[in-house]
Amino acid sequence: MLVTLFVVVMAIYIMTAYGMLKYTDLTFVEKMQLLISQFFDYIKGVIFAWDWGVDRFHRDVYEETMRIAPLTFRLNIIAFLFYTGSGVLLGTLAAVYKHSIFDRGVQFFILLFNSIPPYIMVMLLILFFGYYLEWLPPQHPMSTRGIIYRVSGFVIPIVAISSLPIARFARLIRGEMLDAFHSDYLLLLRTKGLNRFQIIKRHVLKDCSIAILPEMLPMIIYALVSSFIIELVYNIPGMTRYMFKSIFSPVGTGFYINIDLNPVVVVGAFFTFFTLMAALFIDLAYAWIDPRMRVGQKKP
Repeated sequence: MLVTLFVVVMAIYIMTAYGMLKYTDLTFVEKMQLLISQFFDYIKGVIFAWDWGVDRFHRDVYEETMRIAPLTFRLNIIAFLFYTGSGVLLGTLAAVYKHSIFDRGVQFFILLFNSIPPYIMVMLLILFFGYYLEWLPPQHPMSTRGIIYRVSGFVIPIVAISSLPIARFARLIRGEMLDAFHSDYLLLLRTKGLNRFQIIKRHVLKDCSIAILPEMLPMIIYALVSSFIIELVYNIPGMTRYMFKSIFSPVGTGFYINIDLNPVVVVGAFFTFFTLMAALFIDLAYAWIDPRMRVGQKKP
């Protein structure tokens, strides 16, 4: 994880800084030598002094990131819990009530939300629930509003981020559970006196959960990328807006590219670290859900 984090941060630093040297007279080799030297000076400051530099407004980049990171972190964690729990629940109920109206509704939901990009979804939710019905805030509410209104401001972005992961997890769980329902070991469990609810809760659901683990990391990465777009559209003052302002500066009614290196590197490092921790969590979840992996590790 540390090696991966180092390589990604180095790539972000060099590629971003290379664009800032675009109009110099240096050759490609000279630019790379200069950038590599600057990067190692930069990383020494990070390792030995925890100095991530300052932005163009002379603010400490690390302190500014820690001020706004909890909002982005909270958004993605709540979305993860929502789309994982909802996907497993819908897939389980669809498998239990196979060919019912509920099952057909879940399959329609899977087809629909597999086809709608998150930036379209968030705009539809804003228009319908924010402007037409006025049930939810049409943009992220300010901190001066009441707690209920501020909490309701998370509904639209979380639903927009979660729509496709919910559909993917529901489809996987439904298929795995339908296969499990026709397996021989379920007949043995019934002969032992377990009812259907006990079988699903104690055995089937845990076994089928292994199927969604390989899909979980791609969905987490998808949610992170989606949150980049959704934070901008929904005007959330999180990491995305900080990075956007670090790359573009307003001019008239538009923007022009004006790269602020240090914030771009820190935001990139933050999302890389978040993704690596998610990968570690999924690896640990394998061993917790499937004890055979722990037994296999003890064998020579």
